[in-house]
Amino acid sequence: MIPRKLLMCSSRFLHMTPVASLRSKELIIVNIDNHEFHKVIKYNRPEELEAYDPRRSGDLRPQDKIDPNWLKFEFQPFADVIDKLPEEHRKIFTVGFGQRRDGTKILLQNALSQTRRHKYDNESMEFKVTWATWKIRNFQDLFVAHPEQRKSTRNRVFVKELIEKRRRWLNKMRHDDYKRFEWVLEVLGVVFKNLPEKGTRIERKASINVLVNLYCNELRDKKMLEYKALLEEEKVPFLKTKLETLMAIRADEESINIPSSVDQDILDTRKLLLQLEKSHMTIHPSKISELEIKKIYSSA
Repeated sequence: MIPRKLLMCSSRFLHMTPVASLRSKELIIVNIDNHEFHKVIKYNRPEELEAYDPRRSGDLRPQDKIDPNWLKFEFQPFADVIDKLPEEHRKIFTVGFGQRRDGTKILLQNALSQTRRHKYDNESMEFKVTWATWKIRNFQDLFVAHPEQRKSTRNRVFVKELIEKRRRWLNKMRHDDYKRFEWVLEVLGVVFKNLPEKGTRIERKASINVLVNLYCNELRDKKMLEYKALLEEEKVPFLKTKLETLMAIRADEESINIPSSVDQDILDTRKLLLQLEKSHMTIHPSKISELEIKKIYSSA
């Protein structure tokens, strides 16, 4: 059972000073039973993400895989001649016999062919965003394949600055041409994450305040659903009592030769009672789950 003070007014209650204190690396909540509190509310500090992490940069997919059978970019104009060579000789001109940058160069050209405005375009926002996305994903793959590269301050700072540049370019494109902005995001598989106007610190006290408010709202909704179910259960006995009372009123009016004034009420009550009995609205709030209650009211 959660203390009543916690459920009455969580926001005002948690603004007491001090609310939380650290004593021997354990959280002590003032005026709250610590054991009962942590049964329903648990605070876990969010994970701190690096700037190059795709969850923070907004990259929805990694860099495409490199096919070792691709011809190097500088030999692609002579593909007709090279394809006629024996397989042992053709392999010399492929990406598999070159460096990794030979394969990434082809990936860049494939991406640029989808977004650039014309063949010689190297100044538009689409070109800049595509080039930055290709460079960022190259470093992300590098950090995954070689974790020791993450220790390089030069690499981490370069990727962070490149992500910020791409965000500025996307923001400018969003203001200039929103349809093209959406199209570029869809083609490249990027989510635009604009910076907030004012940064907020992650604090334990504020986070617990939010968690308590959420728990109180959920508890209130659950109690309301249970109370509604209880009222639904009492509908049938109430209508039966109402019907008996109306029948008694009609009998008294007939005994003194007065026209009955409750005939229509009796018909309506009988009709409603018959509908409730057919729909089996016998609910036991103490045994029914919250999910079952929501299903009943969503289908009603």
